Amino acid sequence: MVVTVFGHLVRCTSVCGLIAIMGCTASTPDSQPITNLPTKPPDVDIDLEEPTSITPAVFGAAVIPADAKVGETVTFVIQAAMADGWHIYAADLDSTPSVSTSLKLALPAGVKAVDQWVYPEAKEYTSELGKSYAYEGRVSFYRQLLITDGASGNTPIRCSLKFQACTDAICHQPKERELVATLNISHH
Repeated sequence: MVVTVFGHLVRCTSVCGLIAIMGCTASTPDSQPITNLPTKPPDVDIDLEEPTSITPAVFGAAVIPADAKVGETVTFVIQAAMADGWHIYAADLDSTPSVSTSLKLALPAGVKAVDQWVYPEAKEYTSELGKSYAYEGRVSFYRQLLITDGASGNTPIRCSLKFQACTDAICHQPKERELVATLNISHH
């Protein structure tokens, strides 16, 4: 389902994801209520390297807030910046034959994903190969995480990101990056 959120078209892959975007309450599969889901994308500016024609897409990750207690939810954010004239293909819309961006979390014990990824607005491209969708400029992807028993201390949250950076004329080979953000979990 595609909905407009904060003036952007967003594809929701689940009702829970749509509920999270709308700022309503939701529950996890094991029926724990989640009440502090964000009503808008997190306000964060991750320090990224400057993208270039050699490295046209750069990425960074953060957990907001960086300190949390068991029972709280946090937001895992990935930001991407593309050099002028470059783009990466959308994660949630068909961009065949190009390689769509994919995000795969590797969560430690005591941290659970609450909902699906929320993706940025994608721009439509049309070429002799057909229609595709891509991100350009600076964009953010985010996902809600619940802290449960079994997690404590400085806990790395890892995400494997696959992408293909292209211009209207050329594409780099698909690449993969591992992004890590640290979450400090306390039991108090």
